[in-house]
Amino acid sequence: MDAPITHLTVGSAHTQIRAAAAVADAAVAGLDRLEAEETDPSERDTLQLHTDVAYIWDACSSAVETLFRASGASAIAKRQPLQLIARNCRAGSLHAAHGIDTWTENLGRALCGVEAQSSVGVLERSS
Repeated sequence: MDAPITHLTVGSAHTQIRAAAAVADAAVAGLDRLEAEETDPSERDTLQLHTDVAYIWDACSSAVETLFRASGASAIAKRQPLQLIARNCRAGSLHAAHGIDTWTENLGRALCGVEAQSSVGVLERSS
């Protein structure tokens, strides 16, 4: 494989996935700290965790989609593992509970001292 575009594509996707992993590690470390302190997460902790999860879904989905598109039409065959991975990432990242724009807006609001919108409503069904 001597195609520079292939190397650029794989390198970019790898970097996105590593960045998402670093955010995931930090989120888990924060939860572990709260558990060790026997402390419930604050509203700000919960907001940060939701935002981190949304970021992880978004970054990984973007990286996988980049690899999927670079793989060409052969990637759509059901026997290809990348097809299933891409479909699962797309489904997870599109779920309302993982909406990156919603969570980053709410985090930004909190960081600016403006009340964040309810994060629970997206997960509840109306009667």
